[in-house]
Amino acid sequence: MNYRNDELFSILDLWQSETDLVSAETYRAYMRDGDTRSLASLEKLERAFERVVNEIDSTEITGTPAVWSLYNMGYLVKTRESFFSIDLIHRRATELVDKLDFALITHNHGDHCDLKVYQALDAQGKTVISNFLDNYGVKDWIINGGFTRAEKTFTFGDVSVKTRQCDHNKYLVNFTTFYEIHIGDFTLCHTGDCSSHEKLKFSRKPDLWVVHPYCGMDTVKASVETVHPKKVLVGHIEELSHPKNMWRWSYSDGLKVKSNLESAGFAAVFPLWGDRVM
Repeated sequence: MNYRNDELFSILDLWQSETDLVSAETYRAYMRDGDTRSLASLEKLERAFERVVNEIDSTEITGTPAVWSLYNMGYLVKTRESFFSIDLIHRRATELVDKLDFALITHNHGDHCDLKVYQALDAQGKTVISNFLDNYGVKDWIINGGFTRAEKTFTFGDVSVKTRQCDHNKYLVNFTTFYEIHIGDFTLCHTGDCSSHEKLKFSRKPDLWVVHPYCGMDTVKASVETVHPKKVLVGHIEELSHPKNMWRWSYSDGLKVKSNLESAGFAAVFPLWGDRVM
């Protein structure tokens, strides 16, 4: 859903007060037992899943793919021939395994990867592209727990996926895989937790670029100098698995990035959980 900034500001004021009540410990407990503890934010996460599943089943694709924001950096994409996920995280994510054709993971951190989901996909013989699971070939160990990969291209029906690597930070070098996804003339790029734009190289201008704006990257500078996106999706805001005083950016932070991008001449969206982006 595309919100006006004034409309989004009003919505986010309520969302902020609700998410402030959810500690990282409470969120992790909810992920284990499914009890929302009557917290509005966690109940919204449950409803987001139900809403997206209903829309996936009822949406017929004739042209541009449909993209849903399920939770923070986790997205679901439906094309005319395929259905896939990127960094799928949700308590009920395993319920999507039968529907998914393949899955992409940017890096091996718990807010981007749920091993239960990918083990279930692997058990069905479905491809999981990552830089750390055996499903994606030979592993090369490097410093600080990252893995390196040669650039590769995968094809699934009407989807072509190009992989490259970038740094999560100065210690986790080439730790994050970023994706350039071609669906006909439409290009979706997801750069996970890339910390800078120097290694970001794309063969086509992204129609939609999914970015974490608070991992060290200057999103406006990256848009101007390297990525040249037609539209930017601002993600990874209010990650509930993170402590409130560490790596957990507020909704006003996300709105600020959206406004800065728009002031620089780029279209930008800031979806909430369960929103269809396009």
